[in-house]
Amino acid sequence: MSHPPCPPVPLEPADPICVHEFQPGRAEIEGVGPISSFDEIDMNRRTVLKLAGAGSAGLVVPGWLDRWFLGFGAPFLPGGKGPGDLEAALKSAREAGKPLLVLVIPLDDREKWERGALFGGLLNTAGDEVLADLALCEVACAPVADLRDRLKLAGVSGEPLAVLVETGEKELRGRAVSPALPPQPDPLRGEEWRNARREAEEAARDRIARLAESIRSAVAPDREAIVERAAAAEVGLTPEQMSALVAMADGKGRIDGALADRGAAVLRLHSEDDPRRRERVLVALHAAAVTRFRLKPPPGARWARAGECGTRVEGEENGMVLGCGMGFVPEASRRFLHFFTDR
Repeated sequence: MSHPPCPPVPLEPADPICVHEFQPGRAEIEGVGPISSFDEIDMNRRTVLKLAGAGSAGLVVPGWLDRWFLGFGAPFLPGGKGPGDLEAALKSAREAGKPLLVLVIPLDDREKWERGALFGGLLNTAGDEVLADLALCEVACAPVADLRDRLKLAGVSGEPLAVLVETGEKELRGRAVSPALPPQPDPLRGEEWRNARREAEEAARDRIARLAESIRSAVAPDREAIVERAAAAEVGLTPEQMSALVAMADGKGRIDGALADRGAAVLRLHSEDDPRRRERVLVALHAAAVTRFRLKPPPGARWARAGECGTRVEGEENGMVLGCGMGFVPEASRRFLHFFTDR
């Protein structure tokens, strides 16, 4: 994949984030010292790794963690890029009774950067409602050709932004998720940079919101759709797990991130049936989504961070820095998906 040169990209420094070690099984973290440089986060790796391992021990994700990922990334948890990633994601989706949401990797290199920024903004800045929708799916990244050749998925044409693959039947069914998005303005090309940047940031957030709404329309447009997804998920859950999900929704059991992920649709249905459960369910699904989408990237991609005119790919021991194909980098997309393909 080529990386065309670009002009320097002015980025505001990340706000200092304060973290320190915490008790195992908890995610209630107090701040004791500022960290403002990517190279100074080694001391915090154990902290975030504990969050990754707290899925079965009552994970509650604090608000600062989302900002931490956006500002510093997670260089210790790389995503896979092997030839079997897509098939493995499909297998996981079928076992969990979930659809597979494939974020489409385009052929054009510049389009790869633009979509990586859009998808990164979605996964890193999404609110609880959007994360609750994403938790209903397995997520992977792949070119359309892989959907046709490796998954034998018919009926997908062009390069939609995403494809929702329904996995409940032997023959896979795909649905394009490709809302019309306004273009992303580049404030570097304007004279009044401050106003232009503000408008560009607003446009980036609008693009992310439109994509999120389109995903919701495909995944969980109404209660009937959630009922169907819950029924599919219930097939793979034991009676004990079903009881634990009810206790989780009622606030009578600890939040188990792994179980919340597996039974996401069941939790969603519980919150639909009783609005008093809504806040607790959103917390549980937020925890599940952070573990699955932010601690590590979706299969088929790596998390990367844009700074100035270089890209630092998370998970590379040598701190790989690549040339950047993007001009303006929206704040929401400082951490974005970097695609690895055979091309």
